[in-house]
Amino acid sequence: MSEARKYRFPGMDPWLEHPAIWPDVHHALITYLRDELLQQISPRYSARHGERIVIEPTGRQVAPDVAVTRRPREQMGSVAVAEATAPVLVHLPPMYVRQPFLEIRDRRTGNRVVTVIEVLSPTNKRTGTDGRRKYLEKQAELLASDVSLMAIDLLRGGEHTVSLPIEHCEDLRPHDYLVVTRRAGRSEEAEAYPIALADRLPVLRIPLVAPDPDAKADLQPLIERVYAAGGYAEDLDYARPPVPPLARAASSWARRLSHPPHRRRRGT
Repeated sequence: MSEARKYRFPGMDPWLEHPAIWPDVHHALITYLRDELLQQISPRYSARHGERIVIEPTGRQVAPDVAVTRRPREQMGSVAVAEATAPVLVHLPPMYVRQPFLEIRDRRTGNRVVTVIEVLSPTNKRTGTDGRRKYLEKQAELLASDVSLMAIDLLRGGEHTVSLPIEHCEDLRPHDYLVVTRRAGRSEEAEAYPIALADRLPVLRIPLVAPDPDAKADLQPLIERVYAAGGYAEDLDYARPPVPPLARAASSWARRLSHPPHRRRRGT
């Protein structure tokens, strides 16, 4: 890989959070996470994609064109104004968005779901959306069941959504991203991975069925694999601030990493 195309951040690349880029990152990360887990948990367990379909409004607004007749300079008298053409009102259907997640299933107990792994999307974190409503309903259902839930939030924008009450986040060190695991049968506990922008992404512990040890998922090489395989070095515009923008100090740090100094050629 050329120097210009290397992954340059110690942890999460904030430019990957752009709403136009994230859906593709989301799908790839889920797939690579599944592949890594299968190497550890087979043959007893399987890891399979689940899918939630949510409705996103199109958000498109089209204003009709209005034709106006100008008065010639030499014309005297009353002004003739063309009438606006009546537009045709077109009702745009909502857009259906597929949100994948992972289910770890126990083959010895009839493929019972033991753990659900969610990678959050902007829709999950946006107030008033169908995606957020459905996600929170599913979250509550899982927390009341005998299934473990892991939520991976690598998006700085949006509402607090992971299954750790926001008041308890004050006990955590300052962070930009957050992963929370809620283990089945331990309603009084939550395992949190607070992640600052400059941190390496963590190695996560994925619950299985006791007494089996946890599986492990190293997020850092996974996100770097997503970056390389997706060719994002060609698509991300590092000349512009990431979306959402960073605070001034973090922005200066991120720009230094995304715009490394050019090496001088030998003999120049």
